[in-house]
Amino acid sequence: MDIQAHIINKLLLSPILRYSKIRPRDCENDLFNYHLQFLVKKGLVERSVKGYSLSDEGIFVAMNDMKISGKVGVSNSHKMNCLDLVVKQSKSGEMMILNHKRMRFPYMNQWGITGGSINNGETVLEAAKRTLKLKFGLDGEFIRIVQLSRVFFMYNDRLFQEITFWVCLCTAFRGELITKYEGGKNEWMPLSKVKKLEQSTKMGISGLVGLYETIEKTGKVPSRTRNTPEEVVRLDTLR
Repeated sequence: MDIQAHIINKLLLSPILRYSKIRPRDCENDLFNYHLQFLVKKGLVERSVKGYSLSDEGIFVAMNDMKISGKVGVSNSHKMNCLDLVVKQSKSGEMMILNHKRMRFPYMNQWGITGGSINNGETVLEAAKRTLKLKFGLDGEFIRIVQLSRVFFMYNDRLFQEITFWVCLCTAFRGELITKYEGGKNEWMPLSKVKKLEQSTKMGISGLVGLYETIEKTGKVPSRTRNTPEEVVRLDTLR
């Protein structure tokens, strides 16, 4: 077991945890405490009377260290991610979008459409289908890529993440929606609400807002792939 990676991954899922909630049962107390205090001294973990939490620097390291993230074969300097744009119509005819609330750092408690990394040897649409099953519990067919966006997330003038997002459209699916799991929760929302949430969140992407505005204006998802200008999102905190 990599004890330091275990500690950081546990703290990614909670704003604060007590010592006993972090320590694995099969790890000796002295050994665990050594690694925990090492992370505190390095400034990656913060200690208070309530317990332990990740610092911004700890989150920064967690997202850019393959050993900690566990994303084997995925470059952490430049990520290629699919975003699952899953749509349906309500009984009243309103367009509904499957939205996701992130329940882990970074961007804890923020809403947005989600997907995941594109693995080596995997097509974009294959990745979208896999992440739809993994995060939403649904089997669906993605018919096309509707938008391509490249975003630089900056934290204190340092590059935190550089991600190319492939927005993939799914209109036909089956299965029972997973509404909540350890890393997040899912909910159907009207397009207008999804757009407002994207506008208000600190990690909001203007390219996605533009896509939602186009759908609102035309009443349909664009049939051709939209290439949006590169954009920079500046963050004052990762929590």
